[in-house]
Amino acid sequence: MSLVHEGQGDRHAALLDARHVLDRFPSAGHQIGQGQALNSVGWLHAQLGQYGDAVKYCEQAVEVHGDLGDREGLANALDSLGYAHHGRGDHQQATVHYQQALVVLRQLADPCYETITLTHLGDTHHAAGDRQAAVDAWRLSLAMLDELGHPDAGELRDRLAGLDEA
Repeated sequence: MSLVHEGQGDRHAALLDARHVLDRFPSAGHQIGQGQALNSVGWLHAQLGQYGDAVKYCEQAVEVHGDLGDREGLANALDSLGYAHHGRGDHQQATVHYQQALVVLRQLADPCYETITLTHLGDTHHAAGDRQAAVDAWRLSLAMLDELGHPDAGELRDRLAGLDEA
């Protein structure tokens, strides 16, 4: 879940690999691994613009991680599900899932993944036409990225500066 995206060919190959891995988990009885694989397949479908499939796999991942009490996996799956809904243009559902992910990430005290989800939330607010909510989410993410010394801070700073110029 990076701000940097791979090429389409790489995504197709990764999707095939992730589906192959997913097929192996049920027989191995590794439920957390199955949830992670479901989320990976969903995320890759979203990256390829196949949002219906992405939602289907991410919802399964949310269910698996939720049932297992795997909060880190749950937060990641909720973020991926939000991303898939954003891609479908369902900004309300995307926002709901991002906010749920943020609650879990804050409980886990995971600022790195929190910045990713905040950035995704800002993207959704921006796409929905709520400029101020987007700026608020991006600024919070930027402050955390700066505190972490994360290299994605520059990209987010540029995004905010672009809004000021528009």
